[in-house]
Amino acid sequence: NADGFILKEKASFYSGKDDTKAIISNMVKTLSESIVRAGFLKKLNAKFDKILRISDSYNYPIDFVESIKHTADSVRLTSQNNKLNESVLQLIYLDIFKIFESIKNISGIILYPNDFALSVKARTFLQICSHGKSSIYQKSPDDWNCIHKFSLSPIHHKYCKEKNLNFAICAIILFRLGYTQIDDTHWNDIRIFRNTIAHGDNGQLAKRNLTLNVDSLKSYILIMLDLIDMILDPTKINEIKPILS
Repeated sequence: NADGFILKEKASFYSGKDDTKAIISNMVKTLSESIVRAGFLKKLNAKFDKILRISDSYNYPIDFVESIKHTADSVRLTSQNNKLNESVLQLIYLDIFKIFESIKNISGIILYPNDFALSVKARTFLQICSHGKSSIYQKSPDDWNCIHKFSLSPIHHKYCKEKNLNFAICAIILFRLGYTQIDDTHWNDIRIFRNTIAHGDNGQLAKRNLTLNVDSLKSYILIMLDLIDMILDPTKINEIKPILS
């Protein structure tokens, strides 16, 4: 009942088991793949464990904490029981991306006082968009900058009414984490990878010189979890106060 055999070099006419060279070569290949797989899964599980500790420790809503646990269990089941090829990694990517949708609705981080307003909770509640004026200026749909002034921006009211995910996460990054430009984080790339997987939108990937493959998916899965960690951890708050000018 042995699972493998080490044999003498076989004669050219022998049609039995693989010879020693082939067996050792296959064994080395299997071990190498296992080491790479284990390296990724170890990081994946460690980052999920950290996010779960944060979500448990800082009194986030029970339904949100349960959704994180469900996602972690789902991702672990998928990653441990399947070969980590591109299709499987895409499923894992989309599963984790859903966490941002949940964050968008956590009242401890973000509020929608009415259909035309949004506030971000940092050390205080910062009004980012109101019915009259907005404290974020948007140069283009994918190029966000934090300008320290109030400017009329009716498109933001539309985003608030729709509870637009991109608008909400950008507001959190700028005003809760204290970045001055969204591209200082990987949020735009994260979102573009998601749109490519979900809708086949490869144009934006090409514009940013990104490629969808096993290596990039592994990398951005971990990057996503790092950004979620930053958003949820109150010790990472670095509030930027908009200046009236």
